[in-house]
Amino acid sequence: MAKLKVILTWSALVPILLAEQHVLSQSRRFTLDDIVPSKNPSTNQVKCCPEGTQFDGISCSLGIPTCSNPDTEYSNGLCISTRPPVCHQGKWNGQACVSISDPVCPPPFRRRGPVCISDADPDCGPGFTLDGSVCKSNKPPQCDEGHFNGHACVYPGGPQCPNGSKPTGGTCVLIRDPDCRLGMSYDSKIYRCVSDRAPKCPDDTVHRGNQCILKDSPQCPSGTDWDVAAGNCIADQPPQCPLGTEPVDENCVSSSDPICEPGTLLSIDPASSTGRCCPTDMAWDGDRCWRKADADGNCPEGTIRDGALCKKSGNPRPSCPKGSGVLSPDGTKCIHREMATCGENFVVDGPVCRSTSGPTCPPGTDLVNNQCISDKKPECRDPNTFLERGQCVAQRNPECPPSYTWDGTQCVIDDKSQLCPDPSTWDGIECIMPEEPRCPLGTTPADGKCLKSSPPACPSGTVRKDDVCIVDEPITCDQGTFNGRDCVLNVQPECPKGTRILNNKCVAVDDPDCPPGYNWKGNKCVSTKDKSCPPGYTMWNGECVSDATPVCPRGTSRHGNECIGGDPDCTHGKFNGQECESDSVPQCPTGEKLKGMKCVKEADPVCQPGWQFDKHKGTCVDPSGPHCPQGQKYHNGHCVLADGDCIDYEFCPPQFSVIAQSLKGEL
Repeated sequence: MAKLKVILTWSALVPILLAEQHVLSQSRRFTLDDIVPSKNPSTNQVKCCPEGTQFDGISCSLGIPTCSNPDTEYSNGLCISTRPPVCHQGKWNGQACVSISDPVCPPPFRRRGPVCISDADPDCGPGFTLDGSVCKSNKPPQCDEGHFNGHACVYPGGPQCPNGSKPTGGTCVLIRDPDCRLGMSYDSKIYRCVSDRAPKCPDDTVHRGNQCILKDSPQCPSGTDWDVAAGNCIADQPPQCPLGTEPVDENCVSSSDPICEPGTLLSIDPASSTGRCCPTDMAWDGDRCWRKADADGNCPEGTIRDGALCKKSGNPRPSCPKGSGVLSPDGTKCIHREMATCGENFVVDGPVCRSTSGPTCPPGTDLVNNQCISDKKPECRDPNTFLERGQCVAQRNPECPPSYTWDGTQCVIDDKSQLCPDPSTWDGIECIMPEEPRCPLGTTPADGKCLKSSPPACPSGTVRKDDVCIVDEPITCDQGTFNGRDCVLNVQPECPKGTRILNNKCVAVDDPDCPPGYNWKGNKCVSTKDKSCPPGYTMWNGECVSDATPVCPRGTSRHGNECIGGDPDCTHGKFNGQECESDSVPQCPTGEKLKGMKCVKEADPVCQPGWQFDKHKGTCVDPSGPHCPQGQKYHNGHCVLADGDCIDYEFCPPQFSVIAQSLKGEL
C-alpha cells in the first residue's frame, strides 16, 4: 500500500485523503493529537498512525479496506460478522451446535474426557505408592557400601586429587595459574598469555584499546575552541543579548518593577520573597497586609485585628505594563524574555554559541566519538603475538606442568583412572562402586526407584489405564451424539443474511470495499496513484521536510516548552498568584470558603478560552505549548519531525545543525 509519513504537510494531503478516504475535511488542521493507535487486525500489532490511515503490519497506509455491512469487521482480507453462528437448538461451541446438557456417566461413576472412571484409584498395597501407572516402593534402592545417588552406588570418599589440584567439573584442575614464557603474564579473564609490553603507536598518538588516538584535540575553526564535554567547537563569545538584558540559558532576560492600583504600593516580604499591593500605610508579611492598631486598639474598616496588629485580606498582586513581560511567580518583578543570538555560522546551544562547521582532524586520522583516530593500528613488539582487546596476546596456549593438559580455560589432569580407590571407577563425575543397588523382594530397580513387579489393582468391573480405573460403560447424551467432548446436535448453524460459514465464522459473501483510486488485489486495497512532495517541501532521505521554527500566539512569549500569557481574571475577588481571593473578612459570602484568614473563591481563576491556569507558575499557560507546522513536533526549544510511532530524524534549516538525536517513543 502507499506509505504515508507523518511529516508530510497535511494541507497538501487533504485533497488526496478526501478522494480516497471520505473521512477528512479540507478545513481541518492535523496536529500530533491526530496521531492515534492503529491495530493491525491480522497480527494484533499496534502502532501510532495519523487518523485516516491504518497500520498494515509494516507502515501507516492509505486505502483502508472497508465492509459495507455495518455488522461485519475487516480482518485479514475478509469481512467477518461480529455475531457468531446461531444455533436454534443448543449452543455454539465454536465448531458445532451442541446440547446445553453435559454428557453423563451412569452413577456412581464420573466422566473424565471421553471415558467413565471409578472414584477409587488403582491400589498398590501397603508400603507402596502409585507412581503414574506403576507401584513404587516407599524405600529407595540400598547400597552395601557408599550411598545411592539416584543412579548407582557411589564411593563415600569421593575422588582423590593430587596435591596442588582440586576436583572441579568431574576432573582434577590445577589450582595455580598456568605458565607463560618470559616477558608474558597470564590473563585469567581471557585465559591467554599476554605481553608485558603495551602495543606501540605513532609518537603523536596514544594507545587506547585497539586504536591509536591523536594526542591533540580535534581542530576547530578560527574564533572557536574545542569543548570536550559538548563534543563540538564553541565560539569564544557567548550568545549576545540586547543592552539591559542578561543571558539565562538560551534567553535574554530583563526585569522591571510592576505597578499597583492607585492608593496602594508594592510591598515585598524579604522572608518569603513575595510581594503584594498594600494600602500605603500597610506592609506585606508574606500572608496579609498589616499595620499596628491605633492607641485605642482600633483597626481601620476592611481589616481585622490580630493581637496588636490590623491585618487585611484580599490584597492583589501587581501587574505588568504592556510589553514589559510576565509577572514573576513571587509577584515582585516583570520578566521579559527573548531569544539570544549568535554570529553567522553559529547556533545558540544553552549558554554557548556552537559552530555549525564542526571540528576536523589532520590527514591520516578520522573523527570518531569526538577523537581523532589514526588510520594506523597499534603494533605488537613481541613475535608470535596478535592484538586483541588492546593487548598483545600470545598465539601459543599457556603451558601446564607435567601430567596436566590445557583444555582451553584451565590445566586438567591427564590420567583420571587413578582418581578413585579400588574397586570404584571414575565416571567423569563421581567414583562409582561395582555393586548394583538393591531393592526389596518383589521389586526391581528402575530410574532410581524400586518398582513393584505386579501392576496396580482396580476394583472389580473396571480396567486400569495409566493412573485411573476405567468403567466399560457408555457416556450418554440427553440430546445429540457424544463426540468425545460434547453432545453434538444434528443441527446446522445459521449466519446473518449476506454471510456464510467459513472456518467456523460468519464471513461476508462479497469482497471488502476499497476507496476510489484503489483496487482490491491480493487481499488488500492497492493504490493506483504516485506520491510526491507538496510545494515548499523537499524530498530528503525519503521524507518531505520543512525548516520552520516554533512560534507562540500573539500576545504570548515562549518560556522553555510553554507559551506564557498574562495573569488570569477572577470573576469575583482579586487574584493573589494562585487563587481568587475575596475582599470580605471573616464572614464569607455564598460561593466562597474560608481558607486560613482569607475568603477564597471555590472556582479556579479563569483564563481566556483555550488556556489553562498553572498554579505553580501563577499564570495562564497554553496547554498545547509552542506551535510547529503540521507534521512537526516541539521538543526542547526546536521543531523536530514526527513520523508514526517514533521520531528519528536529523534536519535543520540552512546554517543550522542538529542538536537533538532521537525522540523515539515520545509520540
